[in-house]
Amino acid sequence: MALDFSSCTFLGPALPAPFVKLDLEGELRKAELLPKTTGAEGRELEEGWDAYRRKLRELVARGGSVRVFNHVIEPLVRQLGYDALEPSDPVSTRLEPKEGENGGSILRTADGKPKLRAWATSFEEDLDAPAQRGAAYRYSHLRIAQRVLLASNERVGLLTNGVQVRILISDPARPDSEVIIPIDPDWRRSRSVPDSFLLLLALCRPEGVKAIPDLVDKARLKQATVTKELRVQARQAVELFVQQVLDDPQNQAALASIENKQQLARQLWHEGLVTIYRLLFILKGEASDDPARSFSFASTSLWRNTYSPSVA
Repeated sequence: MALDFSSCTFLGPALPAPFVKLDLEGELRKAELLPKTTGAEGRELEEGWDAYRRKLRELVARGGSVRVFNHVIEPLVRQLGYDALEPSDPVSTRLEPKEGENGGSILRTADGKPKLRAWATSFEEDLDAPAQRGAAYRYSHLRIAQRVLLASNERVGLLTNGVQVRILISDPARPDSEVIIPIDPDWRRSRSVPDSFLLLLALCRPEGVKAIPDLVDKARLKQATVTKELRVQARQAVELFVQQVLDDPQNQAALASIENKQQLARQLWHEGLVTIYRLLFILKGEASDDPARSFSFASTSLWRNTYSPSVA
């Protein structure tokens, strides 16, 4: 049965929606990153999940960052295949070149490579809000973790507030990405191993950390193919739109009075492109799960049921 990642939220360019839906599971299986769910290994996975879920269920009320770390991150060390967990010194970043910023904790293998950096905050703390009162968004837990990963030349990290786990994917050449996995209710209430937990094990184990650059590159190439196909479809849409305008009987008199046919063709093509790109812009704003990239009015009933192009 195909894995279901619908409970996860994928933000950023690293793992675009078409790749996640159609190709991600296949690429993970091809790279042998997904843990086996049958046989002796499957039973071991179930036992590990039961123990981990008990830890998560104990984290039901208030707790500081240490308590959240001990219940969410620390039990994952062995399950992910790491041998040691140690605190990190502050890391010098672009915004804090002297004092450095919170480096979190580091999960290491016996040989020291690769490693996984992880952060935990107080229970239910907003990961996107400034960590200190009066600070700007760039000083949120999320942005600090992303800067540390970039400065450390590391591609993957974990960030949690006890309510959700975020897999952070750092890319020096493109905007940062993240996979948001809800702990409550998905993980706490699931007796069987959730598919989102299998995804975390696949991406954050040592082999997964090594494979992330190749996986992201495959997703980029797949997205380039999708973009190329969309451009062809957009061109066909413009051509059909222009042809419909030219063939409409009500427009024949107006078209006959125009002497410069070449200028008319350019104008119709331009207007067709503008219409298509406006529609694409609106649809993208409707579809985005990121509040910073979506239209606030797109969630209203008036827009969804009347003006939205998706109901046309």
